[in-house]
Amino acid sequence: MTENSPSSSEPSHESDGERAAPITAIPASAPASASAEAEAAPTPARVPLPGWAWALIAVAVVVFLASAATTTIIVTSALASAGSYECDEFGECSGSDATKARPEPTSSGSDRPAVDVHVPLDRSAVFDGQPVWSIAPGATWQPTTFDRPGIKVLQDEATGCQLATTQRLALPDPDVSDDFDGSYAVLVREFSAFLEEDPHAQLHDPGLLDIAIAEVGSDSTIEFASVTISHINPDGVAQITELAARSMLGSESELVARLTCDAPVHNAFAAQFEVFSEVLSVTTTP
Repeated sequence: MTENSPSSSEPSHESDGERAAPITAIPASAPASASAEAEAAPTPARVPLPGWAWALIAVAVVVFLASAATTTIIVTSALASAGSYECDEFGECSGSDATKARPEPTSSGSDRPAVDVHVPLDRSAVFDGQPVWSIAPGATWQPTTFDRPGIKVLQDEATGCQLATTQRLALPDPDVSDDFDGSYAVLVREFSAFLEEDPHAQLHDPGLLDIAIAEVGSDSTIEFASVTISHINPDGVAQITELAARSMLGSESELVARLTCDAPVHNAFAAQFEVFSEVLSVTTTP
């Protein structure tokens, strides 16, 4: 995953008439592993967006528009015409002109989808089940004693970094009309919590991040809004947090992942969000 360079511009979101049609019925993924948390965390109260939040969203829109040509072209031909169609993993579809969206059957007889799925941030993500995190940590990652519904925290014994995943309900919000706006609203809310601890916390590199669907390493991916945050923890230690969020209004769910490391450790990483690619995927529960 390459880094995104921040830039500034006025928000220039597409009009309702130009908005891309939602991708519906993302194929059911592999059964949720024991690491997938089915319980949802409490949904936090909504707060008005401050001025700096709109600046973040403005930058994010610029990044998104700059990459739109590549993110939309990755969608397979079957899904590109999906529009309002409903198709399951076996290619059974319903809706107007549903045959246009029917995938070709697999030759192996597997129940995996015949086409790879890529869900850009400007498409509505609707899963065949409740989307949840699945975590496949390496041997050095150990669960902590933190225990709250919908939240899982792991500590890396090798680096001292901490990985936290959260899943909660995404309730209807009159100020949020799609997954794009909803995802950046989640990032804004998460950053507000950092500001309460460190008023001088700073945002860096707002952009987009692909997370695997079904299992780590899968060619099917879903796009998350992402950002890095530099901040000082209560012990006075300089840290960097990688933050990724996806709000899925069509699935009434939002997923957040947060990796926090001491600044020198993070600066030694080969690439940002590398741990996310190695450990995390999005799966489903019934």
